[in-house]
Amino acid sequence: MSELKEFAGREGDEDRARAWLSKVKSAFMRDQAPDEEKCLVFGDLLTGSARKWYQQLSRTTRSAWKDLLRSFQLYLRKFDESMWNTSLKLSMTAIL
Repeated sequence: MSELKEFAGREGDEDRARAWLSKVKSAFMRDQAPDEEKCLVFGDLLTGSARKWYQQLSRTTRSAWKDLLRSFQLYLRKFDESMWNTSLKLSMTAIL
């Protein structure tokens, strides 16, 4: 799993975030990592705003792979919503 890169969680990175998550999940499957290890490695790979998001999660969520994964997927939806809102604002500005 040493080939995995960090993820910072900058807005506008939704495609990169999904690709990163896919690589992480593939590495975990390939290495047959137990859920506890997945949670630890996942947290260690986060930096910047993604790390801040991770730190605000409950210990229960951070230590249960399925819950952590579900929470991260919800976190990624914010990227989509943010980009959609930005596009909408730009479109509205162009119309006016």
